[in-house]
Amino acid sequence: GHPLPAAGRPVRDRPTTGGSDVPMTGDAAPGDATDACFGCNGGERPGPLHPLTGCNIPPRPYHTLLTSSSGTYQLWQSRVMHHHFVAQRARDPCGEMAGFTRLHTTRDAVPDAFGAEMHTVTVKEGHGAYPVVNRPSSVVQFIDGGHLDRIQEDYIFIAETDHIFLRPMPNLATENTPAAFHFGYMVADGQARIVDKFVPGLGGKTDPIGPSPLLIHKDLLRRLAKPWLDFTLKICEDREAVQALGWVREMWGYAIAAASLGIKHLVLDALQFEGGSIGNRDRQLAWPVPALPVGTQGPEHRGSHMPYYLVHYTYGIEYSREGIPMELQVGEWSLDKRHYMGHYPPTALLPPPACAHDRAFVLTQLINNASAALTIAGTWPDAKGGSPNTYHTLPLRAPPASGTGPRSISGTGPWS
Repeated sequence: GHPLPAAGRPVRDRPTTGGSDVPMTGDAAPGDATDACFGCNGGERPGPLHPLTGCNIPPRPYHTLLTSSSGTYQLWQSRVMHHHFVAQRARDPCGEMAGFTRLHTTRDAVPDAFGAEMHTVTVKEGHGAYPVVNRPSSVVQFIDGGHLDRIQEDYIFIAETDHIFLRPMPNLATENTPAAFHFGYMVADGQARIVDKFVPGLGGKTDPIGPSPLLIHKDLLRRLAKPWLDFTLKICEDREAVQALGWVREMWGYAIAAASLGIKHLVLDALQFEGGSIGNRDRQLAWPVPALPVGTQGPEHRGSHMPYYLVHYTYGIEYSREGIPMELQVGEWSLDKRHYMGHYPPTALLPPPACAHDRAFVLTQLINNASAALTIAGTWPDAKGGSPNTYHTLPLRAPPASGTGPRSISGTGPWS
């Protein structure tokens, strides 16, 4: 694959994103966007492409399918995701971001009150020890119910509630080759023996991907959906497989299903950004960014390149108040979706410490942007949850009551 572009400095201590003054316009030259796909392993962007814009010729519009379970936790995330989908679709220079459906599961397949805001199809939700099985189950129900047939677009983008668009995304898939994100932990050789339990001889041949984020032709999705569900259920019934694959066994269900059907993916390193306080610190994250498709390095933004189309905020972002990363514990500044499992985040989340990585600033801005717009619309409720600086205070910050001993900063990143 193409090497990642170097950021302006190995560890960037200031955000490149400003406030709302950053124009949301595509003002960068496309560069080599017409030649290659940034972060592709073993492939280039499918063509032909327009020589100036980098858009597909002809356009290949896709329909975004947002999989979501019931409850406040995934509801507020769905609304943030949909808000930014609408914003980026309005900027799309290629016109490929087309329809949107929230595929919503509830216990009795009873719709909620947000179908007018987000086009929604509601199907029955399963309740078990592994709720992620609802994703393939809901997709199968969606197809069996004829809903996929009623979608006009030939391609589907499967998204999760904790995805947020950073820029318009072109269709990176073709009729026979889906496009998916490269997950570093989906190592084929590492789980070859487990995979062979379900399809002998397939171990070591799976792609390092999952079912989301995923761009895929509808015909391939029809072929994949039931095997994806079936393999996931088989994995869940196998104690050794559950212990080996853990929470991502549904991802392995998809990877095994695809490989068993001979489906290979265009694997993208830079389709989305994810990471907590420390991971991927050398990779630039910015918002808003130019709307043009991403090439080998990506459109230039404020002097450097920001390649990502999505941010995936599955990991909490934790800092001390000085801006020292605090992995594996709740920070004095903590932005973690799990703080808001039973209620919405408050509006105007407080900014991170000045020395925090870009991701903290960008995610705060993205959520604040959505909550502000939905508050103006009168549909973002008053939140009971605190702002990011309310969840933890490190002990022993004050000077000792007597003596001249040093002030303790135990628990702040590398200090012990």
